Order: sequence, then structure tokens, then C-alpha cells
Amino acid sequence: PMLAEKGADSLGKMCLLAMAYCFLFCLTGIMFAYYFDLPSGASIIATASFIFLTVHGAQVLFNRRARLRA
Repeated sequence: PMLAEKGADSLGKMCLLAMAYCFLFCLTGIMFAYYFDLPSGASIIATASFIFLTVHGAQVLFNRRARLRA
């Protein structure tokens, strides 16, 4: 929900965006599990964690750059 919260301006949009993110995480995690012969649950969690940390890290970096320029 945290990723969806940043990209939505209403509760309904946030719910739809969260469902889309979950679908993406599950599909990507299952694909990794299939191609690399890994456990599917762990692959889904690892995929979701990686994407969350990447997006959150990028937001932190962009916010710091914006504050330094101001």
C-alpha cells in the first residue's frame, strides 16, 4: 500500500493501484521462480522488496537533490 499511496489521490485509486502492484509482484516472482528453479513464495517477496527499495531509494535521492538545489 505504501507505493500505491504515493501514486494515488483517492482511496479507490489507491486500492486499484495496490492490486496492480500485487499482480505485478506475483507475476514477476513466479516467473523468476519458474526460470531459476526457486521457491515461489520467496521469489515473490524478494521481487516486491527489491522493487519497493528501488522506488523508495530513488524518491529519497530525488528529494535530497531537490532540497540541495533550493
